[in-house]
Amino acid sequence: MPARPRKPRDKAKVENRVRFAQSCILGRLRRQTFFSLAEANAAIAGALDRINDHVMRRLGVSRRHLFQTLEAAALARLPADDYEFAECKFASNSDPLRGGFRVQ
Repeated sequence: MPARPRKPRDKAKVENRVRFAQSCILGRLRRQTFFSLAEANAAIAGALDRINDHVMRRLGVSRRHLFQTLEAAALARLPADDYEFAECKFASNSDPLRGGFRVQ
């Protein structure tokens, strides 16, 4: 569940889920040695799949099933255009009419 902007009510829930995922993934991989980034990513993906496919006791379904049935349809498509970086230039605040000050 993503946290809503400017609403700290969800922040603790999200942080607990992140801590849970982090401890599960790092707990499974802490005694393994990886010799490439691809090898480490594959191990992390396997641990993440295990978390998502685990059936939760209270709900009786997995996180993956909840995502596919409830949230996948609400996701928006990515924009077709690439992101364009733009630079903004701001004028100095030295105009007395705009509340600025002028050093003489």
